[in-house]
Amino acid sequence: MLERSSLQIVIQILKRHRDVYFNRRKNGKELRPISAVICTLAASIAKNAPKEYNPFELLDFITNELKIYSELSNMEQIRFTQKYAQKNLITREKGKWVLMNPANPNDNLLDSWNENPDKVPEFFKWLSFVINDFNTIITGSDAKFVAAMENAFDNNYVRNSLLFKDYTNTKPLSINPVKPWGY
Repeated sequence: MLERSSLQIVIQILKRHRDVYFNRRKNGKELRPISAVICTLAASIAKNAPKEYNPFELLDFITNELKIYSELSNMEQIRFTQKYAQKNLITREKGKWVLMNPANPNDNLLDSWNENPDKVPEFFKWLSFVINDFNTIITGSDAKFVAAMENAFDNNYVRNSLLFKDYTNTKPLSINPVKPWGY
């Protein structure tokens, strides 16, 4: 069995949720964030999370950290920096959105946000849906759990996944021990 870290699972969840969410929207494929943005943000934020977090705890930590950056949409960079001194993953320099690619410091992963400003509010709107969907999944009844999973990830995907098969057969779900992602 392939073991994945909590961070790998969170990135997979975020990318699947993104695909379903934006495929349902008009012009969704044009507006969806690229995988490199999701991976870079999640990995950068995860460095500050407790290493023992399971995937749900890490997802909550990452999405709540990302939610803070939504304020940058309506605030000047200097005010944002004064309010959140340690939040510097996403910045706005001279009106341009910036997220530097850790593999190539000359590559701004948010160039597409600068080319198409509609991508900015759509990213943060999607993030709100991620947070809402996972709060429903985690805190809901069994019926709400299944409905929220199907809504967030697509009916067929959920019904055909191992997670759903384990859930419907009432087998306990096993989560592999968390491996540190920082090593």
